[in-house]
Amino acid sequence: MTKLEIRKLNFSYGSKNSDILRDVALTLAPNSFNLLYGPSGSGKSTLLKLMAGLYPNFSGDITQGD
Repeated sequence: MTKLEIRKLNFSYGSKNSDILRDVALTLAPNSFNLLYGPSGSGKSTLLKLMAGLYPNFSGDITQGD
């Protein structure tokens, strides 16, 4: 199994909107237990949908940070 790594991820729900996720960096090691938590509206579900490959196919724009 390989690790999952995200670096400098930006995501918005359209070019006119501000970034929902900005400069996200995340590394998940194989066979590890990880917990994603935060307040309502902080982008948890959006990040998981990006990781699952649902976005940007259905909505939004992905860009890489500087």
